[in-house]
Amino acid sequence: MPVQDPATLKNAPWLNHPSLQKLFAVMNEGGQETRVVGGAVRNHLLAAPVTDIDLATTLSPQQVIERAEKAGFKTIPTGIDHGTVTLVINGQTYEITSLRKDIKTDGRHAIVEYGTDWLQDASRRDFTMNALYVSHDGTLHDPLGTGQDDVKARKLRFIGTSEHRIQEDYLRTLRFYRLAAQYGEPPFDSAAIRATIKCRQGLANLSPERVNNELVKLLKAPLAKQILPLLYQNGLLSQILASAPNLIPALRGINIENHLNLPPNSMFRLSLLAVYHQGDIKRLKKLFKLSNAQEDTLQMSQAYKALPPLDVNAGDEHHKAHYVLGSQAYTLAFLTKWATGKHATNDQSITKLFQKESNRIVPTFPLSGKDLIYAGVQPGPDLGKKLKALENIWLEKNFTLTTDELLQKLDTLQDTLTDFKEF
Repeated sequence: MPVQDPATLKNAPWLNHPSLQKLFAVMNEGGQETRVVGGAVRNHLLAAPVTDIDLATTLSPQQVIERAEKAGFKTIPTGIDHGTVTLVINGQTYEITSLRKDIKTDGRHAIVEYGTDWLQDASRRDFTMNALYVSHDGTLHDPLGTGQDDVKARKLRFIGTSEHRIQEDYLRTLRFYRLAAQYGEPPFDSAAIRATIKCRQGLANLSPERVNNELVKLLKAPLAKQILPLLYQNGLLSQILASAPNLIPALRGINIENHLNLPPNSMFRLSLLAVYHQGDIKRLKKLFKLSNAQEDTLQMSQAYKALPPLDVNAGDEHHKAHYVLGSQAYTLAFLTKWATGKHATNDQSITKLFQKESNRIVPTFPLSGKDLIYAGVQPGPDLGKKLKALENIWLEKNFTLTTDELLQKLDTLQDTLTDFKEF
């Protein structure tokens, strides 16, 4: 995909947003200069969505706070120890960081010194395509002289020595593979890959939250299918997951999602990659500090073990499973069963089964507890058992029984009732 002409920056809506232009006006008074830097510039040139907007400035953090407060901006000292202040202007959030150089790093944190040298600031950044700046009027600045060319070639390269850059912050190992999966093109930079292998033990120094953030983005990136085997071959995937990866099902899952034109689901892919049994879900939740929603997705994917066979002749059983599990869990379970099985990832009969069930409306059970009470059943535990037993009968009859037909079966229910079967 071709990149955008830098001239388009002058008319970029995000750059000309009134809140951002107001920030520029306040911070640039008195000969000072503030520029947008990094991801926003890179993404614009790559025709990717611009979300977070980070800025670099010749002002010191204290000067930024003083000017911001005088202008009525809300200030949050989110990373004040490293020169970063968050500004909120009319509901828009911006991070602004003073130009700086690293005096000392330990692989996670840095001691910095502020300055006014743009080249020095660019030289301490991670990748050449992230060392691009744009002024308030859309003028593009490339202090290193290589960032713009690397964007055009979609070549992700570390600034300076790859190993040194990673040792400054070991998260850069993950960021290299994640950004390569999002914005790069093969072949990937060999010097960077060698450095990530050499420095892989440093991943143990990272917080679970930081790893989670990068891993989620990597797993759903456009080139995840190319990057995951690279991570596997280099021994990094087992290092990240702290277990042996199950690569083939994960790659099959990506192919299936692409075949069905489904949006990429990071947790579905992680489930295929790293969940062999129930205990793995708890382990991954602790390892990556997964949210409850992320954990739920892993759980739903594992419901595949109780699904009917992926066979067009099992359509009625799939409809029942769809009802019992709910649409989200059923879809994840179906895709997982497909990815972990032997059917081709573009199998047309399985595709038709999936599409048919996805397009079917899940029926609603026509009875409630109130209906049974009205029919003479006393409130209490027995009412719930009878309601579930009737639901089980309704399932067995493929959802065809009406409310009256179900109520007629009340008298035939056994005194001791069991729950309806679960898939």
